[in-house]
Amino acid sequence: MYNVKNYKICTYTRLTSRMLDVKKKSNKNTKEYAKS
Repeated sequence: MYNVKNYKICTYTRLTSRMLDVKKKSNKNTKEYAKS
């Protein structure tokens, strides 16, 4: 039971961090686009 919970938390944090990374990248892209 504990392992399953841990696994879910790990996958959740990985997904959220990936989503944050994508947001950061898209923000960078929009900034670059605004510059040009």
